[in-house]
Amino acid sequence: MIALIVLSCLALVAVAAFGVLAFRNVGETASSVTAPPNPPRATNTSEHPKKKYTKVPDTGGPATGQAEAFSTLLRARGLVCSDEKLAKVFSRGCYRQDPEHLIRVEFLGPVDGRLSKVEIHLDYLLADDRDDAPGAFDDLVGDFVEAAELSAADAAAVRRELAGKQAEFNIDWGEVKLQRPTVSTSTIRLLRAGWKPPELFAAKLPGDLDLVESVAVQRGFRCERNEYEMECTQGGDGLTIRASPARPEGIDRLYVHARTDDDTAMDAALAEIGAVLDALGGPRAAAAKDWYFRNRTAAGGLAYVDGLLASLVVVDDHVHTARFELTSPCRANSDNGGFC
Repeated sequence: MIALIVLSCLALVAVAAFGVLAFRNVGETASSVTAPPNPPRATNTSEHPKKKYTKVPDTGGPATGQAEAFSTLLRARGLVCSDEKLAKVFSRGCYRQDPEHLIRVEFLGPVDGRLSKVEIHLDYLLADDRDDAPGAFDDLVGDFVEAAELSAADAAAVRRELAGKQAEFNIDWGEVKLQRPTVSTSTIRLLRAGWKPPELFAAKLPGDLDLVESVAVQRGFRCERNEYEMECTQGGDGLTIRASPARPEGIDRLYVHARTDDDTAMDAALAEIGAVLDALGGPRAAAAKDWYFRNRTAAGGLAYVDGLLASLVVVDDHVHTARFELTSPCRANSDNGGFC
């Protein structure tokens, strides 16, 4: 009888050990498989679940050459592309932005599609999967290496420098500057040797700070300004409007932030940015307003909209926030002297 009991206990221990081993192997197998571009997020069972990530539409038009190859690789990773639509050059951004992740890949060059100026920025600082950030960044750089058709020697040099935190170096293709201040954030800028861009003029919003202030005051805001920015707040309602002047005229940044205890933040933010854009007028402001209203169900996004860079981030958690921003892309020219 005692022998039988001992054998039974040993059997139970063996079954338990097998179960632990099997669970560990399943986890290891799952982690070794490349994740899809946008893996489904685990359901948050808290009282206020986070807003599920949904994309804004991809509006990138046709491209050629290396730009098309790069776009294809980036889209396969779940990024959404759009075009700045500058004269004389091809300029595209491919993005992912949500409350936890930011990926910005911006590239421009001649209209034949050759990659000539590329910036890749990744920030997973607030993400649950921030440990995946180094590998995700390396994959994006690898996409550039493939699309730009770098030589084996250049590819090896880039790969070697990626192991460090900061580097400035030259390869046959051109100049490279790398910064990896944390395991969750990385930036690389690449400039092709011999490429000199023409003078570029970025889109900006019409109007001025006086016009924005008049709209804000009519809607119950109190405004303060300095040389570089105006900030308008509305009591304790968690509403903020900021605007910055462009040179020599116009507005190069418009920001609206709403913060509420319930799920009305999106409606509040849309009402404020809609009112300001209506007052500014013109097709560019109308296109931006339309983009925000059409993407009200998205958890976040970045896109060029009629030349402006439109950004939105929505968080539906214990505190609800909606942040909208329109910026004029930084383009050095005779008007602004490189000031952005």
